[in-house]
Amino acid sequence: MRRIIGLLLVLYSLLLAFNTTVPLIAKVAGDEITTVSSVGTYSDGLGKAPYAGLPGSNEIAWQSGGATVKGTLYGEAGRIVNASSPPKLALEAHELPGLTGLAFTSPVDNTETLLAFLAIPIFFLGMYALFRRKRRRRRRGSSGHHGHDHDDDDDDYDDDSDDGGDSDGGGDGGGDGGGGD
Repeated sequence: MRRIIGLLLVLYSLLLAFNTTVPLIAKVAGDEITTVSSVGTYSDGLGKAPYAGLPGSNEIAWQSGGATVKGTLYGEAGRIVNASSPPKLALEAHELPGLTGLAFTSPVDNTETLLAFLAIPIFFLGMYALFRRKRRRRRRGSSGHHGHDHDDDDDDYDDDSDDGGDSDGGGDGGGDGGGGD
């Protein structure tokens, strides 16, 4: 059961990372898409993105750094671009740096931004649950057979001590000796 929960947490964190963390990285580090030149058909997403599904996508061309880039726009902005004539962006969209042709709708509210940061700890929590070794419990006290110790060592009985029965190791007691005023 622990491994199933770990696997589900890892998969959900990857979904959150694609839906919220990657768009946040694109917003922080990527160039904003301002001009859309051509629009392809919009493909609907799966489920309720960004929390429980994949976002829809749209093949578009946009201006970036003076050049026309053809690529895929993921998220709600793709649907809005497809519905408007002439094509324009109603929501912020940013190009993912380092990967030409990928753009994402920026996270639009505080919940999406929070989930963008929580995706990473959820991933590590899932990995911990998935790969943690199961610890065996050790029973203290009786070992199962009538309370006898069967380990054949002599640490239970100390017969070779010669201290005359003094339990404090031979000291003078260390107290004030009683009496009093």
